[in-house]
Amino acid sequence: RVEYSLDGGTSYTPTGKYAANQNFNLNTSGLAEGQTNILLRAVYNNGLTGAASQAVIYKDTLNPTVSLSNVQDNQEVESNLLLRGLIEDTNLVSWQVEVKDNFLSSYIEVLSSDDISGSNKNITGDGTDPYGTIGTIDLTNPDYHIGIGDRFYLKITATDAAGLQTVHTMRLTREE
Repeated sequence: RVEYSLDGGTSYTPTGKYAANQNFNLNTSGLAEGQTNILLRAVYNNGLTGAASQAVIYKDTLNPTVSLSNVQDNQEVESNLLLRGLIEDTNLVSWQVEVKDNFLSSYIEVLSSDDISGSNKNITGDGTDPYGTIGTIDLTNPDYHIGIGDRFYLKITATDAAGLQTVHTMRLTREE
């Protein structure tokens, strides 16, 4: 037979017509938001147990939050663009900031959660200010092809452990 437990709790043995073949569905609809550890192990007729297997699942129905506090769509911005805002989710895995001029066919990544050390990739405020610093983009970088007075696109994408994404895109102009 197979036993399973959720987050180290009580072990259960599935029953029903498919349990004898070790085929069963594990109903996760009642789980709370966030991470759940599932432990599975075989129990033989003589009572001995096999090696346990562990899986982690995430129940997440909410997309990450992405908002900027100091930049709005169609705004003129300085060449050293400081981005302040929120990028957060209970199970945030990654985020990236990308730019694209009017002529490039693809975006160029300029900032990302990979630039942050540690496991917490959220960008939030400090209690007195609800917004945090995401980073600074040097728009004079020739790889970006954004000249003085040029319009360009800024895109922020945040992804959580469930694969849910929020994409925030705006069109800006580099100040003269």
